[in-house]
Amino acid sequence: MLRHSTIIRLRRAGVDRRVVQEITRHVSVTSQDPYSHVTDSDKREAVQMVARRRQSRS
Repeated sequence: MLRHSTIIRLRRAGVDRRVVQEITRHVSVTSQDPYSHVTDSDKREAVQMVARRRQSRS
């Protein structure tokens, strides 16, 4: 459970996957995928971030 929570918090904080891999001692970057969950809020935030970047370029 601790590993699961740590991975989620680090990834949501924007920590690079390879750093998370080292911290949690996973053999590969993809081995942390089962611990990562994408929520509707995560998706919404990603879309809003892209929209803001497009607006700033205009």
